[in-house]
Amino acid sequence: MVLVIGHRGARCCAPENTIPSFRLALETGVDGVEMDVHMTRDGEVVVIHDDTLERTTTGSGYVKDHTLRELKGLDAGVKFGSQWRGVKIPTLEEVLRELGSRVSYVIELKHGSDLDPALKGEASGVGSRYRRLRRCLGSLGVGSATSLSLNTAVTSTQALRGRLSTL
Repeated sequence: MVLVIGHRGARCCAPENTIPSFRLALETGVDGVEMDVHMTRDGEVVVIHDDTLERTTTGSGYVKDHTLRELKGLDAGVKFGSQWRGVKIPTLEEVLRELGSRVSYVIELKHGSDLDPALKGEASGVGSRYRRLRRCLGSLGVGSATSLSLNTAVTSTQALRGRLSTL
């Protein structure tokens, strides 16, 4: 079986890793969405690809050095186009609440930072509150699993398969 995953949502057509991008991906009929998460200075899990803010937001510096409140004050859409002005960096919980059980999730913990153990625990806690997360997808053709797929960034299919088999 082939599954179609919206990588960072519909990043070709909307600001990546944002609720509008995930909504648009769902409208195109994807089976699941892939997203990247980082932890903020105050322990919140936010959905953003880069460990720094410059490429996709109006902010600067590392995500981990900012509080959720500070990050919510940034614009995560305007760099994609003026029609996206005002789009915010979502929390993992906001995305899961918005998309609910309509989709499967692939959630990547970024950059193996010293926050990874806390981030994995926090993301798992959020994920356990959403039923459909039991059907999670591994990327690179690994297939489906029975628990939330929380992967640190890996560079090869072999490494990813090894990680998923231990979850």
